[in-house]
Amino acid sequence: MPKPKKAARRRGPNVAGDRARDNLLATAISMFARHGYAGVSTRELTTQAGVNQASIYYYFRTKREIYVAAVIRCFSAVSAERLTMLDALEANAGATLEDVLRAFVAPHVRYVTRAEGHDYLRIFATFSATPEEILVELYRDHFGPVRQRFIAAAHRVEPELDDEALHRSFGIVANMIVSALFDHGYRATSGRAPYDVDVDRFIEMLVAYNATGMRALKTLRGTQAPRRNRKPAARRARA
Repeated sequence: MPKPKKAARRRGPNVAGDRARDNLLATAISMFARHGYAGVSTRELTTQAGVNQASIYYYFRTKREIYVAAVIRCFSAVSAERLTMLDALEANAGATLEDVLRAFVAPHVRYVTRAEGHDYLRIFATFSATPEEILVELYRDHFGPVRQRFIAAAHRVEPELDDEALHRSFGIVANMIVSALFDHGYRATSGRAPYDVDVDRFIEMLVAYNATGMRALKTLRGTQAPRRNRKPAARRARA
């Protein structure tokens, strides 16, 4: 008579492995924030994290994977709060453009003005020197889908804003909430550090400024991007 098979032993969570991965990511966030993507090697990263070179490849195949995971670790905290606020707005028939913008702006500003968010803001400041293929991946798979939900929500509350105006406006807002907190011109003219802010007032300034600007675009003509499938003028005339 065959012996009954032993049930496979269930493994619990690998706490030590999770801690090691978290330590690597925390170190990566700090180093990429200060030196940019090109300025950090995996050898320097493992040395700073206090692990051996081989262990890093247990969790990540390449430096690019480490970089993307580090950015997304920060972004996930911001995007989760953004989407929670947006979900609540979408259940509210009386939501305004200001409400949509506030849900987009506030989680980011609150996060990056806290100590744990400073490195995330610094990483954004290094994006201009980050390889384009990495930025394409980040925006395509992570930043873009979240921004698209906000663009759709803004269109529902301000249907007169065309597609090009909405997409460009949210690009401007996204850049503004990063650059405004790194504005050395503000330090020169005000004598204050750009990230030393009254957070709630700063959020409302950004909301009011961008809502006013977006509504002003309704008065413009020719803001709509040309559609690729439009017929040439001569063909339209014959149609």
